[in-house]
Amino acid sequence: MSDPITLGGTDYRPAVILIPIRLRLRSAYVNAEGSSDDLVAVCGAVLGQALPDTLGESPSAQRRALRADVVDYGERVVDTLLGRGVKVPEIIEHGSRVLLDVLRQMPKDDEIEEAAGNSEARAETSTGSTSVSG
Repeated sequence: MSDPITLGGTDYRPAVILIPIRLRLRSAYVNAEGSSDDLVAVCGAVLGQALPDTLGESPSAQRRALRADVVDYGERVVDTLLGRGVKVPEIIEHGSRVLLDVLRQMPKDDEIEEAAGNSEARAETSTGSTSVSG
């Protein structure tokens, strides 16, 4: 992800969100349907992962917190952002957009299968050409 995020009038350059975290965030986002509080928290969690300096904690500590409870982690991020003058609609808008962007970047099943097929073909070719006969 390379497009800057503007929150509360400040531009931020988002970091890459790891694929397992993307999947956890997607699941939490889908499960938040019908609960505006949870939706805001999940969008906060997305922004916390995309902008790891937000909480002033190491990225690994933040990933552990997210794995323990996405909503708790997201609420901490939301509280921090609100304290910096960011409005709730901005959090929802940007958190949703960032999540959608990072999910679009994930390889599709057919791309994974194609890559695996190509890797196997290369492995067989290189194994056959490097064998030593005794």
